[in-house]
Amino acid sequence: MTHPRSAGSGSRRIPLFGLLAALALGGASAADPASDFKPTPLSPQPDRDAGLRAFSEIERVLKHPRCLNCHVPDAPLQGNQATPHFPPVQRGKDGRGQAPLQCTTCHSIQNSPLLHAPPGLAKNGKPDWHMPPAHMKMNWVGLSGAALCRAVRDPKTNGGKSLAATEEHLVNDPLVAWGWQPGPGRELPPLDKAAFDERTREWIRNGAPCAPGDAPLTR
Repeated sequence: MTHPRSAGSGSRRIPLFGLLAALALGGASAADPASDFKPTPLSPQPDRDAGLRAFSEIERVLKHPRCLNCHVPDAPLQGNQATPHFPPVQRGKDGRGQAPLQCTTCHSIQNSPLLHAPPGLAKNGKPDWHMPPAHMKMNWVGLSGAALCRAVRDPKTNGGKSLAATEEHLVNDPLVAWGWQPGPGRELPPLDKAAFDERTREWIRNGAPCAPGDAPLTR
């Protein structure tokens, strides 16, 4: 799930970038995913309506700026108003910007303590701020409901993730978790992280439905 921008007042003086990343105000290591992750088992009697209700709550987070500002066609956005990122960064092949404006030019291994300043994330002790790569943009702009759900669920549009890998990403990935520890001046998503994780498990437990006519998925 990854990458949002600042939820600041729309100031364009400081580059802001991200969705989904550091676990603490001082930054968080993303060196290793949780080793004890266990995929949620599918219910033998999935409740499609419960699954749909769960995704409707997940959608509220996915469409929040902490998420959506990096799930865009090419250039990241920033702020709750989804204004163009300043400076004018582009995605780049690997999702880490294009010279001379790579993400790490401004985004370090931890959040800045300054209001609306660039956030950060570490992986193996190095800056790890990024968007999805160019070959799998995971652009969600203009998607909602079943269309957004399928974009998240389908390996052809979600980075090649299985249902279990999608769950692990949404629940355990530090880049996702950053959305709830984004540094000063940034609005939090509409669900707390524990509630988001539980809605994710509930959606998957009930076959990850995206529309009323969907048959329950298997892994």
